Amino acid sequence: MQYNINPEFLLKARIHDAVHGYLMGATLFFFGSLFLYFALSQYDYINKLYLNLWLLLQITISIGLLTLYFCYHKNIHKIEKIWARWIEIPLSIMSGSAWGLTWFLFVDPEELEAVIFISGSTSLLLLTYAILSPLYRIACNLRIISCVLPIIIKSYSIANDFFDLFIVATILFAIITYLFSLRNSKLYLKMLWQQEENKRLLSSLQDEKKQVEEASLEKTRFFAAANHDLRQPIQAINLFEAALASQLTQAKQKEILQKISLSNKNLSDLLEPLLDISKLDSGAMTETPEVIHLDDLFYHIEKQYVGLAAENRIDLRCVFTSQKLYADPVLLGRILSNLIGNAIKHMNRSGKIVMGVRHHQDGISIEVWDNGQGIPQREQEKIFLEFYQVNNPERNRNQGTGLGLAIVKRLANMMKCQLRVRSIEHKGCCFSVFFPLSGQSVAQSPTKQPEVIALPSFNQAYNILIIEDDHVVADALVTLLSSWGMRTTHANNTATAIESLQLFSPDLILSDYQLAQGQIGFDIIAAIQKEINRKVPVLMLTGSSNAKQIQQRNTQSFPVLYKPIDALKLQKNLVDLLQP
Repeated sequence: MQYNINPEFLLKARIHDAVHGYLMGATLFFFGSLFLYFALSQYDYINKLYLNLWLLLQITISIGLLTLYFCYHKNIHKIEKIWARWIEIPLSIMSGSAWGLTWFLFVDPEELEAVIFISGSTSLLLLTYAILSPLYRIACNLRIISCVLPIIIKSYSIANDFFDLFIVATILFAIITYLFSLRNSKLYLKMLWQQEENKRLLSSLQDEKKQVEEASLEKTRFFAAANHDLRQPIQAINLFEAALASQLTQAKQKEILQKISLSNKNLSDLLEPLLDISKLDSGAMTETPEVIHLDDLFYHIEKQYVGLAAENRIDLRCVFTSQKLYADPVLLGRILSNLIGNAIKHMNRSGKIVMGVRHHQDGISIEVWDNGQGIPQREQEKIFLEFYQVNNPERNRNQGTGLGLAIVKRLANMMKCQLRVRSIEHKGCCFSVFFPLSGQSVAQSPTKQPEVIALPSFNQAYNILIIEDDHVVADALVTLLSSWGMRTTHANNTATAIESLQLFSPDLILSDYQLAQGQIGFDIIAAIQKEINRKVPVLMLTGSSNAKQIQQRNTQSFPVLYKPIDALKLQKNLVDLLQP
């Protein structure tokens, strides 16, 4: 089998293995030479001068190998261009010849014991060559040839039947050693090929992962950038609706306005999950835990969805409890609202939805039960994926966007609670949010019913300075506030805001956060306060999803409302600021 290995990668692997093998080679050659030296010195026929010179040659080669190892085992790139021709091939010929030279110098046909001893040493050396040079076969072959050739020549020069047989045995052993080295080389090449293939696959996976991450980042950037722009027209429609509602008298007109309101609500319902996903992916949504009464949360959720449930012939019931929990009320409210809303949309028949608390030995779980169609077992892992909906291939928008449970999953991960689902097809399902004891307060308290506060009205006409760069939203705010009896003026940047102060003294500033040309509402407000030399109540409006950044810029702790804002909420905040 041919392995297509990158030549540069193969060269580096050969140099790496050879240089690291120099240490072992130097050790084996040095101690092997010493052993053979002391063994041969026992024979009287051995020329001691030749033996000493031979040992000196072996020591020189060993020192050379050690020098190469210590100089280049961490810097093999320095010898890449000269290694094969000027280092490895000369070393192979020199070391092989040094051991083959023992036959010329120390073999005597009359001393068979010494012949056998030298032959055994040479055989071990040949096997060592096959092991130490697995990747560079040229070097391995040169070592075998340079070691075996002197043996064959010396044996041939001796007119003896024994040595004739020895030549044949030597050639056979050399062939066996070559085949062993060839097999060893193929194994190493296969390992290198697999290593390079793994690197290629890993690189390919990393590239694909990078592309997916970039695509996800682009999606997040798009939604984050579009967040403000998408909220603006919805905000304007909301304000125009509220302003128009008080001026319509005919039933037909009110019916048309009601249909417009319903369409706008449907648009908001489709848009909000997309914006929520973008806030979660971008890290703009943060957790602010506090001790909350679950009764209060259940009460608000029940009031929010009981009407929708009744329209779908569903009995919605919350089992109230005295349980308190240390958690973010907004995030937990979003989780439970999404679960209730999801259950209502997908019941597809009359039935019941029950939400309550179940106590466990190691914590508590808030559970939402329904007796609807249920979720097939094969679908239960997929329902938390973005845009995935069971039994909705035609993408019926009345069943939502398919983001509700994906948002629930992300919010649960943020709050470090466990989201679980159990379901039996055609019988119903149960979603539960589990909080361990370490993350919650289990203190009991009497049931606390939330107070219903009547919305106050304005006791006089106030001057409202509106800072908004979107002319449609600004027009909507002017129209709505005028219908409430307010006097308004509009500015869209620092210059126009300062200019408006010559004829207008604001009682309150209603400002957008992010304006044209990179201006920030907080900076414009600071300039206004400096100009009039007094502090004015401020209400900040924003369509941005980066709440953390807004909080950092909000050094004076102005109240902030996130678009789209309904008219009643805006009115309540204005009354609270103008009539404290």
